[in-house]
Amino acid sequence: MVPMIIRCGIPNASTIDRRFSMQLFGINLGKKRFEFRCSGCGKMHRGSPSISYPRPIQYYWIPEDERTQRIKDSDDFCIISHTSGTEEDLDFFIRGTLEIPIHGVDDPFIWGVWVSQSEANFERYLKTYDSDQTGLGSFGWLTVTMPYYNQSEPGEELANVECNVEWGAARPKIYVREYDHPLFFDQQNGLPWDKAVEIAQLALHVTDD
Repeated sequence: MVPMIIRCGIPNASTIDRRFSMQLFGINLGKKRFEFRCSGCGKMHRGSPSISYPRPIQYYWIPEDERTQRIKDSDDFCIISHTSGTEEDLDFFIRGTLEIPIHGVDDPFIWGVWVSQSEANFERYLKTYDSDQTGLGSFGWLTVTMPYYNQSEPGEELANVECNVEWGAARPKIYVREYDHPLFFDQQNGLPWDKAVEIAQLALHVTDD
């Protein structure tokens, strides 16, 4: 099973700033706080879900006793080495956030995901990491397995999901560009309340069996 970190009710900084500005000027949009009672565990979950993956799925494909030698990683970057004969191939990943609005709710459904990067884009990202990255970005592929949206085999990464990566935030913002994928549709149009509950429950009780 691929580890996930699941939280409810933790809005991102931009949402907090926007809400404070609206309150300052007396604007009340009348939106609800997202909450639901889980049909799987019976618990009440309050606040929009935040689901994150500690590492890209390829990390878990490497035998545990080989990870120290073959992987260089942190909470923001990951490099995985693959050796074939005398040749060494490297895979590069960065971590970002993919937000999906929920209809009638202030805070979005947040996925903390990983995307693959070319070596050139990865190096450029590292060089500018501690400076202003406004206006910078790259292309990547999602490298996580997401309940509900995963159309491949259980435990495998999402298949053929291209993304644009916008660097100028605390963590890069991920925007799906595969227009015929359900993840693209939901990011563009938002989630009805009942669908957000369905996806959250799947994430809370996901297994790869």
